[in-house]
Amino acid sequence: MAERISSDIDDKSKHRSFADALIGQPGGIHLKELLEIREVGWKADELDIHYANQRQLADSPDSQTENAWFRKMKKIFRELDTHAGIVPTSGRFTFLDLGFCPGGFTSYILSCNAAATGTGISLPFNQTGHAYLLEESLRRRFEPYFGDLGFYNLLNEDSTLYLRNVSLRKLPHTILNSHYDLVILDGHFLRTYVDPSHEAPIGRWEANRLMISQIIISLQSIASGGTAVMKLSRPELHLAAAILYMLDEISTSLELVKPLTMHRTRGTFYAVAKGIGASNHLQKKKEEYLFQFRLLWYEISFGGTAGEGRFIDVHGEDLDFIASYDQLRSGYMERLAYLSKDVWRMQMEALHQQFRRKGIIT
Repeated sequence: MAERISSDIDDKSKHRSFADALIGQPGGIHLKELLEIREVGWKADELDIHYANQRQLADSPDSQTENAWFRKMKKIFRELDTHAGIVPTSGRFTFLDLGFCPGGFTSYILSCNAAATGTGISLPFNQTGHAYLLEESLRRRFEPYFGDLGFYNLLNEDSTLYLRNVSLRKLPHTILNSHYDLVILDGHFLRTYVDPSHEAPIGRWEANRLMISQIIISLQSIASGGTAVMKLSRPELHLAAAILYMLDEISTSLELVKPLTMHRTRGTFYAVAKGIGASNHLQKKKEEYLFQFRLLWYEISFGGTAGEGRFIDVHGEDLDFIASYDQLRSGYMERLAYLSKDVWRMQMEALHQQFRRKGIIT
């Protein structure tokens, strides 16, 4: 128990040290102000009811709510595209949408470019996945696969692996044999999630497995020079910072976009990495990361004390193949603060507005 408490204290100390290093950078003032307003929110009891109602709505959406989400997802990708120029309006364009339901991102892309075609994987409805709402007129240009992103064999497609007595599937043939101009990583862990055996997950580390699974699929599926759009949360945390460092290392440009639709008061944002693997050097780096992410996927799927999986140890050595904590803190803080400053500023301003409306601050 003493070791566990010591480890928790050490983790919090490293997080605080990471944040302090970012606050000291140009643009870091926005993180300082964001952390201060978050602290106000954590102490406001009246927000507990607000967020509890939001969770209840998200966990048990009716058809009206699902349709509202679908419309909002289209608006979100319009914001991303307006800011970062992701989708060409004409010409051949292929994309892979991971976590595509209800289908808003796919709808926007197919509507924006009449020559675009796409493929996607999304959690089946009988595992509490979202409804598939893509317009009928667009479905002929999109090939949907309904599967659990955490139950594909991502180590070696020719091997047989079982996870909690479930045989891990091969990725769909179409995806294994295609390279896409755009890959979207937008799958998120649902509180109501059940596995393919319709059992509740053993641990919350399934969220880590979902993230790593999407990264592996994206790295092996993206075309040379392609674009990746990935949803992440709180760039000041070690895990997000390491992923951003990795994207920086394999792309020709990286920017962070925080849509105002749905994400205004949240810590979430989208990383848009362009030109992935565009040169021999970047391609080699991408393949090196892919190999290491496969090993990490295996460890967090089958490791742990009971051999049933575990969390990513962000302050251990799990992410050292990208960059160690000390390397990030000493060599990436200025770049990370530059990328993140608008994400922090926008959330800070939105929380101020929300708290004033609710009378929490004046």
